[in-house]
Amino acid sequence: MPIDGFYRMFVHWLGPPSVVGDATSSVPQISYVDVLNNNFDPALVRGKMAFLGLTAASFADDYWVPTARRVKMDGVEIQAQTAETIAGKQDASLNSGLVAPAADWVTIATIFGAAVLMALAVYALS
Repeated sequence: MPIDGFYRMFVHWLGPPSVVGDATSSVPQISYVDVLNNNFDPALVRGKMAFLGLTAASFADDYWVPTARRVKMDGVEIQAQTAETIAGKQDASLNSGLVAPAADWVTIATIFGAAVLMALAVYALS
C-alpha cells in the first residue's frame, strides 16, 4: 500500500466528482435502475472492479475532496479512487506532486512559528 512513515495514504485523485451517465467522468457511474433494467453497456464494467453505493444527497455520504469545486464527492467514488490508488493503476501525470508530505524541518518551523505568533497575540491582547 502506498503509505508514508506515519501510516497515511495520499489518494491520487483522478478528477472532479463524477456525474451519473457522463462517460467522460474520471470514475464512470451507472444507475442501479439501469443495471436492473439491463439498460447499460456491459463493456463499461467487463473486466473491471465495480463499487456499489448510494449517491443520493439525502444519505449525506458525500465529502469535500481536493478536486471538488462545486459539489461534494460521493463516498463510494472516494472508495473507488482510493482502491485505484492502492492498485497503482492511476495515471501519475494527472496529479503527480499535487499533495506531498512536508519535510520534518518545515513541520517543526511551522509549529514554532505558530507558537511565536500565538505568544505575540496573547501579549498584545493582554
